[in-house]
Amino acid sequence: MIKFHKHFRFFLAVTLILGAGMLFLAFFNQHPKEILASLFTSNKTVSLEEHADRMIEKCKKAGSNQRCYDEEIPHLMDFISMKEAFEVTKIIQEKDPTYWFCHELGHNLSEKEYAKDPAKWKDVVTSCPVGMCSNGCVHGAIQRHFIAASLDNTQLQELLPVVESLCERRTNWNPTPLEQASCYHELGHLSHYLTDTNIPKSKELCDTIALKEDGRNYLQTCYEGMFMQLFEPREPEDFALIYNIVPYKEKLGVCEQYTSGVEKGACWKIGWLGKEKEFCNQFTGEIRGACFREAWVIQDEKIETPEGIVEYCNYSDDPTEKRKCYNKLYYSLMAKFEFDEERMKPICMGLPRALQGQCFANTASRMIETDKRLVEKALSMCAFAATLGVERECYGELAHYATFALHAQSDESLSLCNSLPEPWSTSCLSR
Repeated sequence: MIKFHKHFRFFLAVTLILGAGMLFLAFFNQHPKEILASLFTSNKTVSLEEHADRMIEKCKKAGSNQRCYDEEIPHLMDFISMKEAFEVTKIIQEKDPTYWFCHELGHNLSEKEYAKDPAKWKDVVTSCPVGMCSNGCVHGAIQRHFIAASLDNTQLQELLPVVESLCERRTNWNPTPLEQASCYHELGHLSHYLTDTNIPKSKELCDTIALKEDGRNYLQTCYEGMFMQLFEPREPEDFALIYNIVPYKEKLGVCEQYTSGVEKGACWKIGWLGKEKEFCNQFTGEIRGACFREAWVIQDEKIETPEGIVEYCNYSDDPTEKRKCYNKLYYSLMAKFEFDEERMKPICMGLPRALQGQCFANTASRMIETDKRLVEKALSMCAFAATLGVERECYGELAHYATFALHAQSDESLSLCNSLPEPWSTSCLSR
């Protein structure tokens, strides 16, 4: 009898535990965010710095801390605002200097914010932080809004007024010139969604929206966005969009093992390998140049040496096009090197003397383009260039970026101008 009671009590306890567990799971399925929020007691009491420290600790164990941050920080938006998520990111960047390139994260955060209320998508754009994550936040909101649209000619003409005004100043958005250029770059990406990857029609769209009556010209950045969309897919919709253009489709099956869009996009290079030059050479003029400037990613290892950079940009004899090509490669290498300027210095020094100044200049401006908090590192790069006697372009470019990447007459802009040696400081302040 005693044994029976013991077994009964044990059976009853197990039944109650299982029943409670099933009730919890059922409730969790209905109210996942509320339960997670209560588990993170968090969010009313845990500081943003504590969130950042937890994220750093978590991503230390990941194979790629950058990819971990890109994917994990957006989960915080179940509990905190997009603005606060960017503040957490800033704290992480101060503590983990390998994570300055957070463009992908900018996409992810604004896309998550967009999903809360798609009707307020322009508000998401205007709430994106200035001078952070290479403006990935602006890109993400715009791309998410238009990603499903494939329009016929009539629909495209009806949408043009919206697209044409999208990157222009308005009451609650006062972008820097860099933010505007970056916005038009994103419209280049978007063009393929609107034209169903019809490259001539995408070019026409850029030609229509990127040339302004007051003389501003965003064609370069719009064209580059067109081809970056082809060579660097990242969203599930991107892969379907460009599939028919990729030359070696039969090789892409192996890429299905990847769940991350970034990893899958990197794998898709095999579908282009050896055919990218032939593809770009079908175009002429600015379009051909833009194609080559974005196709570097197909064989990105080859541009990690001074010789590889010079060889890659030999697709053109035009000095202006060569400068654009070099600029693209220097900017890309800085992101690839996680903004470790010590890795860029030997590359710049290994180039022919005539190219060294631009290399240091573009390396320095890339830092400010990515995050305005990297001004000191940018100035340090120019100071190093001065020890080699090639500082003129570097300081000149920072003087330009003081009002291109930053708001003219803002504290940050004036501080940068005043940090430059003469004659660049006076030139900068007079802009």
